[in-house]
Parts: sequence; C-alpha cells; structure tokens
Amino acid sequence: LVAMVYDTLQKVNAAQNKNIVFGISPFGIWKSGTPAGITGTSSYSQFYCDPIAWLQAGTVDYLSPQLYWKITGAQDYDKLSAWWNDRGAQYNRHIYPGLALYKMVDGTNNWEAAEIQQQINLNRQLQRPQVLGQAMFSTKQIMANNKGIKTQLQANQYRFASYAPAMHWKDNVCPNSPTHVKLDGDTLRWQAPLPASDGDLAKRYVIYRFDTDTEATTH
Repeated sequence: LVAMVYDTLQKVNAAQNKNIVFGISPFGIWKSGTPAGITGTSSYSQFYCDPIAWLQAGTVDYLSPQLYWKITGAQDYDKLSAWWNDRGAQYNRHIYPGLALYKMVDGTNNWEAAEIQQQINLNRQLQRPQVLGQAMFSTKQIMANNKGIKTQLQANQYRFASYAPAMHWKDNVCPNSPTHVKLDGDTLRWQAPLPASDGDLAKRYVIYRFDTDTEATTH
C-alpha cells in the first residue's frame, strides 16, 4: 500500500512538474528494546507497520514518529529521537518527530511548556542532522496558548522564520540566482533570473548576507 501511494505520487509529479512529498507518522517505537533501554508497544509486531522497511525501500520522503513521551524513562524522548535520526541518516530521508503538546492538558501527565521546548532543543543538536523539524500534536494547544506554549516558542525556539528543508532526491535542480544585485540607497534591487534547466523559476528570494563593499551575496 505504501509503495503504491508513493509510486502514484511520482507519476503525478512527473506529469505535472510537481514535487509532492509523502510521509507517514508511525508509532514512536519500532521494536521494544530498540534502542537499548527502550520498552513499550512495538510498531512492528503489534501494529504490523514497519517504517524501517519503508525507509529501506525509499517509499517515503519523511517519517514523523510519534514520540509522545518525556525526556528520560522507559520511552526516553532523547534516546528515541537520536535513534530515528540515525535511521534517517542511514537511508537519506528526513525525520520530523511528533511532540505531545496534548499531554500538557490531558489531565494525567500535566507537562510544562518547558518539556516541549527542551525536546525541540534536542532535535536541533548537531548530532541529529536528519531531524529537520517537528510536528505538533496538536495545534489546539498552540492556538489556545496553553501554559504559554505559543508565547514561549515565539520568543525562543520559533523566534525566526525558516523555510522547509530541501529534499534533494525529489528535485536537485535549484532555481537560478537573481542577477545584478545591488544596494541603491536603502533599496535592494536585482534582476529576475532565467528559468533553470528544468523550467523552474524562483518564487521568492532570501538574503543571507549583504556586503556593501562589493554588491551582495544572495541565494
């Protein structure tokens, strides 16, 4: 089923010059005992879902494992996030762990907002290059700003806007950079580039650095 969905999307992409991505959010433990020290329900033997097989076959672009546990313990978020990162690196696919914001208000766990913030900080460690973001379950807690989570994220972890990371196996041809970039007083000017070899044009521009001694460095 997973392979059929993925293959169908590739046909749509080819026919319509698109790059639709496909991912799945599996249960957060692949097999109980993996990695060492982790115990709990097994996606493989109890839900009959094998996300590692999907990675091996290349039939997903990303996984968003449901890591709905705290840091430390028998379902340690830290260990699980690192393990999924390594699987993503092994098979060249992105990992976006699912974070359990609902456990701040479920009446049983009563997590503090700091737990979610700490999990995001772990995701961003240099040792986890394939963890390229996170999914929130659910957005209800953000919209309601439960325990100040929205305020805290906006002031800290999500202070700056960012773009979704590129998936080079989907499309490795970048749009051409703009030309004749210069600072004219307090106005930045440039000329739109020609289409790339696959016909794509840039939809927006991002300034990473501006050097007034020369002209500019943009991408």
